[in-house]
Amino acid sequence: MSQLPTIVTSLVETGLWTTFNSPKALEVFESKATWQGPTNTAEREHLEHLCEADAVLRWEGIQSIGFSYMRLWAEETYHINIDASPLVEVPELYPWNPFLVEKEFHPALHRNDGWFYGPHTLDDATTDTDDYNGAGAGRRIFSTIFRRAKGAQNTTPINILSIPAYLDVLVYQRNHCTTSKPRLASSADWQIERITKNLFLELPHQRDPLLFQVEAETENFLVPYLAKYERKPQFANSKSQGLVSVDVWNPNSYPEDSFPRLEWRAKNLRDQPQAPGSSSTGAAPEQTLASASRSTYDHVGPIRLETRLPNH
Repeated sequence: MSQLPTIVTSLVETGLWTTFNSPKALEVFESKATWQGPTNTAEREHLEHLCEADAVLRWEGIQSIGFSYMRLWAEETYHINIDASPLVEVPELYPWNPFLVEKEFHPALHRNDGWFYGPHTLDDATTDTDDYNGAGAGRRIFSTIFRRAKGAQNTTPINILSIPAYLDVLVYQRNHCTTSKPRLASSADWQIERITKNLFLELPHQRDPLLFQVEAETENFLVPYLAKYERKPQFANSKSQGLVSVDVWNPNSYPEDSFPRLEWRAKNLRDQPQAPGSSSTGAAPEQTLASASRSTYDHVGPIRLETRLPNH
């Protein structure tokens, strides 16, 4: 029996959330002829996203948490078994910058030549909120002033799915929800691409170990998908040749007179902030259980109420 009704009731009883009737809100929206113009497209899409969830809550608390709605899903809908799935603890529901929590999936982990590429890991993160524009700005992961972060106001562990388990969920949603929940399926397809891009899953040393950790359906999907995957070209500056196409994982693809120099890249690239707008995987719900909308957070149930509900 689904625990979702109990979870919804418990969250509403905190006084910080109220139930939100998404289908009714969409019906009202569609009944207003003046709202049907292109300027309201984002609002329509947001409501359509909400309508696909099993339950939706709206934030009523005085203190801002960075999003206004939370979509909740039953295990059967999302295709997940919470009690049997491997989970990873993260420090924040909605990070300002993406980080890879599961370092064992980092593409440069086992290199012995000092060459670094790929996402920042959680070890690189900082909670410093003073440097908004400097080098440290790209490494700030969260602010402890928000209730959504683990800190003085919330000591409850925040868990997300491990990367292989999450790929199982995404592939299932992509393959089986195209008709019943098209926006969920589309989001799953987008996230599979982002995971592939940021973890370089098309490379054999990344692909092969992962395939042993996923379900058969996921493996059958990923093998041809990764074989056809084409990464966007990357370029390096060369003093003699100008812009040169390179493979960021292969230092031998860089011209000898590239700038910055190769030895500088190998030593210092690890310390550079990740470009704004890029993403890594396993870092937080933006790559895992978060909605495409910045105003919505997704949660998959059932959960153990005594261990995973926020402290209030």
